[in-house]
Amino acid sequence: MSAGAVPSSPGSGSWDALTDGVADGVTVGVAVGVARTTAGAWADRAAAGGGAPATAVVGGVAGSDAERLALAAWSGLAEPADPVAALLVGALGPATALEEVCAAAGRVAAGAAADRVLGPLGELRGLDAPLPGDAPEDVTRRRRVVVRALERWAVRAPGVVAGAATALEAHTAAGGQLLVPGDPVWPLPVEDLEAATPFCLWVRGRLPAGRTVALVGARAATAYGEHVARTLASGAAESGLAVVSGGAFGIDAAAHRGALAAGGPTVVVLAGGVDRSYPAAHGRLFAEVLAAGGALLSEAPPGTLPLRSRFLLRNRLIAALTQGTVVVEAAWRSGALSTARHAAGLLRPLGVVPGPVTSVASAGCHRLVREGIATLVTCADDLRELVGPIGPATVAVPGAAGVGDHPEPGPGLGPHGAGAAAPDPGSAPPPGDRSPGLADEAQRVRAAGRGPEADAPGAPEDPVRARVRDALPTRVGRSPAAVAAAAGVTAGEAQGVLALLELDGTAERTSSGWRLRRP
Repeated sequence: MSAGAVPSSPGSGSWDALTDGVADGVTVGVAVGVARTTAGAWADRAAAGGGAPATAVVGGVAGSDAERLALAAWSGLAEPADPVAALLVGALGPATALEEVCAAAGRVAAGAAADRVLGPLGELRGLDAPLPGDAPEDVTRRRRVVVRALERWAVRAPGVVAGAATALEAHTAAGGQLLVPGDPVWPLPVEDLEAATPFCLWVRGRLPAGRTVALVGARAATAYGEHVARTLASGAAESGLAVVSGGAFGIDAAAHRGALAAGGPTVVVLAGGVDRSYPAAHGRLFAEVLAAGGALLSEAPPGTLPLRSRFLLRNRLIAALTQGTVVVEAAWRSGALSTARHAAGLLRPLGVVPGPVTSVASAGCHRLVREGIATLVTCADDLRELVGPIGPATVAVPGAAGVGDHPEPGPGLGPHGAGAAAPDPGSAPPPGDRSPGLADEAQRVRAAGRGPEADAPGAPEDPVRARVRDALPTRVGRSPAAVAAAAGVTAGEAQGVLALLELDGTAERTSSGWRLRRP
């Protein structure tokens, strides 16, 4: 692919706005068509003998193999749904964008001033001059956001780029697949995520060719919730629906086991690498999923740690990969509600299972119904009606009927259809919505919600601080540079947060590096 071509890669469409919430929260206005115009300008520069090469080379290979390898590298270089990464890859193509980022990483390592870090990237449309309607300071803000992204990636770039070919070779040798846009089995529905579409998907096993349904819910599930999840999953499998979930304790595991009991395939969407069984106790369950013809799937390369922030980002994939989502059991602030929000935003049908009105574990489900976002699902028949006719829809088989079809909004989408945002699942309940008689059960639910994907996150935390803390090991220390690389933050951000974590007693410095302080 030449540098001037507009690639069919994630985020290659158009953007009305781009926000880097981690860097500095500045909204970066990028007019529709910026990527297409920029790519043409880059090709002109290449033809004139300057700037990015017309044919990028990654890991010693060129052409389509270089593009594929570059997408694999991007999946480890940028955090999921990184808007700046989507813009650069969409504008330049994955291989050329990767080369330019590596060159910028070299300038960062050499201590270049911020205004020199961009290099040729500073000539991108929108970074070189104001766009129509821009305020005078917009170009400066836009450039600052991209520089911050380059500084984040500079920490990871050497290891990720050097190891991409080895990781891909090992993954393939172990029987895995790397799916990229344009592959015959690339799941077209994920492209509804637009700029948040994953660069690639690392897969073990086989993705189902038929329609799919997501069954999600709380880790701190009740016996009632797990029973209903197993029953619905079994009914779905018997009807020819593949069940998709996140592989966690509670509702997720019950849904996978229900599908397996009925002899149907199930897909586990992981927040870390597909070579890591997380939670470790589900290693046997994941092996059964593969043996039954299902799949383990992740947008992160093998070896990636399942940090807390990646679980919420993972949920958008669960919603996008399926033709409908059912929340079986979820408390008021359950992380499972983020999957519901993504499903509603994608106009996927959304259902919930009702629970006892006295149960804190079902308060989130009842809330979705009351707000008009979801419909009630009480049996397998309701689930089949929610998802629609059984048929091919999950993978992109050329010429297959139904592939990439967008399901009509379910009857419960109410005011949150196209163009309308679903309510924030993390917002506080209205006055009077919590019964004082539920205190004991609420305490039980909170106590059970442990681990990176805990269901009750509490007050919002600074995302950089959270990612640095989650990247700290509990035993052997890790250097600040290694912490920054694992967390996907700049070296300076990691140093600053580590100092604060040491002050509040969360982290400690040892002879081998930084780690979480032991109780």
